[in-house]
Amino acid sequence: MRQVPQNPLGDYLGLSEQAGRDLGLQRLNLGCTKTSGLVCAARFIDHGSEIAKREAIKSMSSLETVTNRGKEERLFIARAALLGEWISAHRDAAGQIQTLQLSFHARLPTDSKFGWEYVVVRKESGCRDEEALRLVYRYDETLDEFSIWSADAREMLTAERKLYRLDFGRTERHGKDTAVASGVGGAVEDEEREDGESREDIEFRFAFAGVSLETFTLETRSAGRLSICQQFVRIGRH
Repeated sequence: MRQVPQNPLGDYLGLSEQAGRDLGLQRLNLGCTKTSGLVCAARFIDHGSEIAKREAIKSMSSLETVTNRGKEERLFIARAALLGEWISAHRDAAGQIQTLQLSFHARLPTDSKFGWEYVVVRKESGCRDEEALRLVYRYDETLDEFSIWSADAREMLTAERKLYRLDFGRTERHGKDTAVASGVGGAVEDEEREDGESREDIEFRFAFAGVSLETFTLETRSAGRLSICQQFVRIGRH
């Protein structure tokens, strides 16, 4: 079994404390004690700068809010790690291996009400790069939910229509090391597709080891069909 450190940047803590002492910086504790709370650059400020102090207080207050919600409400943003390329593989009815690759590219949100935004490239076996489907994943920190949007056919990086809205209200079902995001009421728009079939419902399960996202599973379900479950691993991970 691989051991995962609870704090992979452990040396950073001691170095920050030592640098703060050597430079004579003031340490902000806010609601913490001298031996508790986050240790980061925003916590150490120059005694003579009121502007720096105000900005540091804003940053630390925001960080503490997210940290507390992560502990008390299992807020997902504190544990998200989808960046990079992920792949799932299975054998089809003919025994051939089929793959589905998802590439997550973070960018500044194009809508101010969202905290995080990814352009996601979905590429199936035999698909050329220009044929790959583009989607936009958005995360709302206040509501602790994310949504999946289609991309404009003419401008592949522009979010066009919301397809799914998912929240994290069922995290306890799979234990403390798994976060579950389930669709809220199925598809958001047009419950029936143009061909008359119901839209698929989806569920993500994110499995963590320590602070690292090991794998995630995407399950799709639709009326009258068996569910399809695909497990993704990060490309290049050994």
